[in-house]
Amino acid sequence: MGLDICLESIMIVDPQVVVDREFITGVKPENIQPNSIDLSINEIFTIHGALTLYADKERELPYYKPIEPFINFRNKKMYKLEPGKRYQVEFNEKLNLPGNLCGLTLVRSSMAKSGCTGENGLFDSGYKGSCGMMVSVQEESFVEVGACIAQMLFFEADSSKLYEGFYQNMDSPFDWATEKKIQHYTTTPYIQTTSSAQNSTLQYIYIAELER
Repeated sequence: MGLDICLESIMIVDPQVVVDREFITGVKPENIQPNSIDLSINEIFTIHGALTLYADKERELPYYKPIEPFINFRNKKMYKLEPGKRYQVEFNEKLNLPGNLCGLTLVRSSMAKSGCTGENGLFDSGYKGSCGMMVSVQEESFVEVGACIAQMLFFEADSSKLYEGFYQNMDSPFDWATEKKIQHYTTTPYIQTTSSAQNSTLQYIYIAELER
């Protein structure tokens, strides 16, 4: 019975109210939907390398490289997305969530129906900063700068505490990962026709500034 009471208390907050109270900024009026707010593309980054998470909540993040848009035949500023790559899409909209509100991002139906996937994200009560989504595609796809590819729903929340984690007050992946170029020399063997030799390769590993 307790679960039934909990489920009945879940309510999506009117997105117009969220905008009017400036819990989200940078929203165009036409992007306010009946139950959600459409999120528009600001920048897109490719994600390179691996993530490492530790039990004490330290982390080593991948390297994020911004990709350049191009002008297509309709004179539109476009991003090209390719299969097999991971993309971090950063949106124009910024969040300033109060203690009784949280947000959930979902990919828009046009993206989903085209085989494009976006990883859902929960933004906790008290979060302040940018919002984005990791996106991948199954076929070569093109999205315009400013196009809406995701939506955010807002829920009333009885919060145990306010968010004060790693991503608080950050604006982009450049804030997440201060690039530390650590030079590692690795020895990679290869076979020649007459003899075997070893080739020393210089690799750059980008490690995020760790923040507890």
